[in-house]
Amino acid sequence: PSLPPGNTTISMYYGNPSATRVDVPLDKSVNVLLYDDFSGTEINTTIWNNVNTYNLTVENGYVRVKAKDDNTNGGMVTKQTFDTSEIWVEGRIRAYNTSGDNDILVGFITSNTTISIDADCPNIWFGDPSDSSQNARLRKGSANYVTFSNIRISSDWHLFRYKPKTGDHYAWVKNEATSTEEAESATWSITTLDRYLSIFANSEGGYRGFDLDWIKVYKEYNYTYTFSQEVRKNVTITMPYPAYNWSTTYYWYVVAVN
Repeated sequence: PSLPPGNTTISMYYGNPSATRVDVPLDKSVNVLLYDDFSGTEINTTIWNNVNTYNLTVENGYVRVKAKDDNTNGGMVTKQTFDTSEIWVEGRIRAYNTSGDNDILVGFITSNTTISIDADCPNIWFGDPSDSSQNARLRKGSANYVTFSNIRISSDWHLFRYKPKTGDHYAWVKNEATSTEEAESATWSITTLDRYLSIFANSEGGYRGFDLDWIKVYKEYNYTYTFSQEVRKNVTITMPYPAYNWSTTYYWYVVAVN
């Protein structure tokens, strides 16, 4: 069963002693604005612009992006914009060449015909994999940043989650191979704009870059509930938020109201 967008009223009857509890998790990422798992053999040109790369290939379920060997940014920019005040970005990434300088950035930009990051909007920066002083950072421009103590990009797959919202920035990264994970936050002020998502590398030698397994952009909704109860008859929930698919249940079991 599913709940359609808008206000939905659900009547829940109770008093059945044989009813069993069913935990129904609330997935806050229900409103997915972009998702790409890079299936097939070519980049999806309805989603991405390929900007200034030396080479870009799609194979084995991920995209490989190589930057030019001249200290030039090269990567991918979305064709749609996102309101940076209300979104999260998640993905799975790794460096494919770790022998030299190879900055990798995930952030936002006001143009999708160039490849860079707007200095006034927070981003995740993965520095040189071979330099122990360049751990991953949540940063705004080059002067404002917080550094992850134990996370540095490598040839291992890394999961990341990132929120650019003004005054409430957050980034989480996990190395899947070592299970090392860390989160950092900041409270910088930014100009809220509709911006394009930009993922790129800057190679200073050797055509370095990154592999991106999947990427997702979504809005977060904090579900709230309004309960009205008439003793031993029913409980009514009003959900004023977009559609949510519930797992199949046969009885409703109300535990708490938040």
